[in-house]
Amino acid sequence: MYLYPSLYLLRKLLFFLSCLLVFNAGATSVASLVHLNEQYAKANKLSVEEVHALLDLAYYYNKYEGNFHFSDSICRQAIQVAYKLKSTPLIVKTYEAYYMYSDEFEQRTNSQMYVDRFGALADSVDSEELRCYASYFQSLTWFRSFHFFKAKEKANQIVSKSAELGLSDLQAKALLLISDCHNRLEEKKMALTYLLQALDITRNANLSELNLKTLEALAAMFHLNKNYEKSLEYRDKINEVILSKENPDSLAWISNAFYRIESSSYLNFSKEIEDEAEALMQLSIQRGYMSIYNIFWAFYRSYLIDNHRLERLYILYHETYPEQLRILEKTDLELYYRLQTYFNEYKGKLDTAMTYWEKAEPFWANEPSYYKRSARYIRFAEFLIRTQNYDLAYEKGKAALKWAKAAKYLNFQMQAEALLEQIELQRGFLDSAYVHATNKYELELRIIEMSNEEGLLMMEMYHDMEHQEIVRKKEEETRTADMRATRIMSNAYAIGLVLFLMLSAVIFRQYRLTNQEKIRSDELLLNILPADTAKELKSKGVTTAMHYDNVTVLFCDIVGFTKFSEQMSPTALVREIDIYFRAFDEIIEQYGMEKIKTIGDAYLAVGGVPAQNNATAIDVVSAALAFINKVQELAEERIKDGRRYFELRIGIHTGSVVAGVVGSKKFQYDIWGESVNTAARMEQHSEPGRVNISKVTYELVKDSFECISRGKVEAKNMGAVDMYFVKKKLIS
Repeated sequence: MYLYPSLYLLRKLLFFLSCLLVFNAGATSVASLVHLNEQYAKANKLSVEEVHALLDLAYYYNKYEGNFHFSDSICRQAIQVAYKLKSTPLIVKTYEAYYMYSDEFEQRTNSQMYVDRFGALADSVDSEELRCYASYFQSLTWFRSFHFFKAKEKANQIVSKSAELGLSDLQAKALLLISDCHNRLEEKKMALTYLLQALDITRNANLSELNLKTLEALAAMFHLNKNYEKSLEYRDKINEVILSKENPDSLAWISNAFYRIESSSYLNFSKEIEDEAEALMQLSIQRGYMSIYNIFWAFYRSYLIDNHRLERLYILYHETYPEQLRILEKTDLELYYRLQTYFNEYKGKLDTAMTYWEKAEPFWANEPSYYKRSARYIRFAEFLIRTQNYDLAYEKGKAALKWAKAAKYLNFQMQAEALLEQIELQRGFLDSAYVHATNKYELELRIIEMSNEEGLLMMEMYHDMEHQEIVRKKEEETRTADMRATRIMSNAYAIGLVLFLMLSAVIFRQYRLTNQEKIRSDELLLNILPADTAKELKSKGVTTAMHYDNVTVLFCDIVGFTKFSEQMSPTALVREIDIYFRAFDEIIEQYGMEKIKTIGDAYLAVGGVPAQNNATAIDVVSAALAFINKVQELAEERIKDGRRYFELRIGIHTGSVVAGVVGSKKFQYDIWGESVNTAARMEQHSEPGRVNISKVTYELVKDSFECISRGKVEAKNMGAVDMYFVKKKLIS
């Protein structure tokens, strides 16, 4: 059910209008392979027409069929013809096509030979421009051979030289290559810097194709770093550029629409996304765009599995595109078996589903991609959890973690640790669950640290600066105290026994100062950890993870925080968040709750943890409503002053958790368990200005609050669950 049907219909209308514009207004479409072969046959041998015909064929095989081996072979043939024609512009064009359309493995095998040949040509005609291109092709070859530092160094030289020669297109290409190198080296901020430089050049020089490529790289970067809103902004810009052309490229439009849907799916799970995906799949196959059609299939299949939309998956393969299942049975038996697991699970045939998992698993040993191995074991473990086969689920979860580590993919490592934590909680192995929870937490922190979402980075920088300033002051105070003590001792020796009493007084004063510092340190520790936990940590040096029942978990976050982080200065942003979070701290203290942590714009608090915390579900829901009222009050103040204001969404669930301290240096009191994950899902499916609670919490508070049933709502990895909006507190 759509809460904003008019907006949904408007988006659908815009989508289909774009389709009409692209496909009915003279848009370029795929020339048939027959036509392209005829064009090549008619071209005079050893002519410019032959080269162009070959490049058209290479483009077709690369873009429409995804056959990189064919496109590679055709590009190399075009290079040979261009050399025989002794046409320098054609040689450059064929080389660029070779790097763009051919298979990367083939390039690693053959590229150096072509680079050396092009370098010899540049020297023979004594052309600085061609030498510059030779350097660029050398950089590309090194990049494709994973020599990123060498490629980056050479490309930096090309940027300077091409600027001197006025070769704006080559300068932009070199900047894009440098950005790719930084990306591969996990230097995200540097990669972004060079992309923005390339964007400026392509705009100023009116290089439309390179401008599109740069915008696509920016959209992809923000998507990979989970800044989906920013990625969508760049996808919209790409769409504007495509549609502004006299003959819009229909393949480019469909490709961009696909990636736009992929980013949207991470922000909002909806039927609209599914409808658009299926419409684009139909358009792709109608136009003969088999390469993008296959990509669509892989994405949409994963999307439905991730969101446990097994009914839709079943209909798609058995009613809409039944031929796809027959093709898979002959061409990709492993994928066919995996799909059968989901189809049988949807039909309730769990034993048959298990049989197909067992048939699929032997194929994974020969899968060269550790990433794919890990993903498949994660899926298998999730199925085993759903069927409550926890012992085998733990075995498969460990396999998922093993291959995620081999792939060096942190997100899968975190998912695997989360599954193992969940399994161990179900099996009652709390110590093991605690270990996996700690690992998950550390991975989560690493992923956040690697994220390039501007607001989060700014907050981390702010906290680092604040911490460094505290450390600096502390060191300065210590140095001053040491100098004062040394000076006093020297004077005492010089003056002797006469000043003994004075020295004693000073020593006593120093003792008092030290004691005051100890008291302040204890207060700081109590500000970070609950009293019992702090006491245990001081006495033993470690803490014990504890299991708690009937804990009510509150999750909230700021709606549209990424946009705020782009529109406000870092200082103003942190100051504003601090105002809100300080107000929340006062509210939870009023209701006897425990604040757990903040991560960026998210705030986590609980009632019922630790032992002395007696806050009930009613207290937590009351605090949540107080949060909403406070945010509305702050919003009214800011509206009067013409300032930006935040909106909040809150999710609450009640259940069991494990609580304890993670880390050995920067202590963090944290909680883990399915109840925490469920509360997070409640928050994700809440709305601005609303408190969304689970059925468990509803049963505990229904006599104290007026609630609105939302029915069953699809939640990721949970299926359809009952949710309720809290409207107001009932008058007793």
